Amino acid sequence: MPHSTEHSKQQPTASEQPFSNKQVTEAISATRAEMAEVRCPVRFSMEMIGDKWTLLIIRDMVLFQACRYGELQQSLGDISTNILANRLKQLVEKGLIEKFKDPDDGKSAIYLLTNKGLDLLPVLGHLIRWGIQYDEHSALPTQAQDILKNSQDFLTERKVYLTQQRARLQKK
Repeated sequence: MPHSTEHSKQQPTASEQPFSNKQVTEAISATRAEMAEVRCPVRFSMEMIGDKWTLLIIRDMVLFQACRYGELQQSLGDISTNILANRLKQLVEKGLIEKFKDPDDGKSAIYLLTNKGLDLLPVLGHLIRWGIQYDEHSALPTQAQDILKNSQDFLTERKVYLTQQRARLQKK
């Protein structure tokens, strides 16, 4: 028998072959039918946080304790006043933040994260870590790094603090 130096090509197994258009279409149809009566959690989450400004507002409220309109505008830098006002209104409507009258200035408001908003901290932490990993120009202030390292403790402490602040502001 002659010895062949060429390697014979092996056909990929069924599990290695890409899905056919028909398989993909069937999988999508089956999933849509299964999910017809419920909402996709990714869709819901994206409807809640929506765009970059929403998460950046929450970031600054969590990491830098910005709670007044002016503080948020200063920390965010390049956000227009109408976008900031709109996002704050949406965050209140969605239950991610609460708006209180500022006891020191009756014309101003103080915005505090609700527990629902504060529960986005782990998501924010994952986004920060992902950004640092894939963007060589990304960095994080030391204060924020410390918060993320101890995020569970921080989350618990922050919820207690915000509960106390809400109670104090509701009394005034």
